[in-house]
Amino acid sequence: MEHRSVKLRCPCRKLNAGTSPKESTTPASYGPNVRVTMLYLLFDKHLSVEPAADIMSTILGAKASTGFVAPLANEAASGLTWFIDVIRRRPTPNLVAHANETSAQVPIAKWWFHAVSNSLQAHLFASPTRLTSAPDEAGVLPEFAGVMVQDRPAMYFKYDKAHYAISLAHVFRELEPVGIGWNQGSANDTAVMLREIDNSAHDARSTGTTARFASDITHRIERRVFDRQKRSSQGRFGEGTDE
Repeated sequence: MEHRSVKLRCPCRKLNAGTSPKESTTPASYGPNVRVTMLYLLFDKHLSVEPAADIMSTILGAKASTGFVAPLANEAASGLTWFIDVIRRRPTPNLVAHANETSAQVPIAKWWFHAVSNSLQAHLFASPTRLTSAPDEAGVLPEFAGVMVQDRPAMYFKYDKAHYAISLAHVFRELEPVGIGWNQGSANDTAVMLREIDNSAHDARSTGTTARFASDITHRIERRVFDRQKRSSQGRFGEGTDE
């Protein structure tokens, strides 16, 4: 849809000017659909400004300048302030939330994206630092009082309102090179045992058998540790000895 505003003078000599939609902020500008498509190219497809402008020019059959594309991120962010405030508060009353951080180049310096998420929402906060000042500034964790699942950076343990759980995905990631690269059987056994515990926990929750879950898992852990110790002793002293 295209809007054109014109000025016409009536027979009474009065000059009348047409009005433009509120999205039209300059004498010539693109509307919200073009802006959304451009943001999609920038942030979902990770294109830089110049290629995104070139693609949009081809689609529209009219020039989309880099000067139009570059400010769109700030324009979109200013319209999401209320939404960010809502998402910032959402994890706080939940029982479980996952906290993590990952690095990215912005544009050539290393920045950190600090994430807090539950099963439905995720809050991302960009910061030039990985220190505790970043999650403090993000504003989610200081008031979180549920179970914080994380990968053990010291900065997370200062939030005394939360309870803590270690991310099993990170534990598996650390056990794998020990078990495979260093050929440590105990690491592989631990990974297998943890997967059994995780699967049993999911099964117990889905079938309502949580009360029988603890004793069953405890028995299997004790059995696995005993078998491991037995194999280790046989390897050390020789199978079949009385030592």
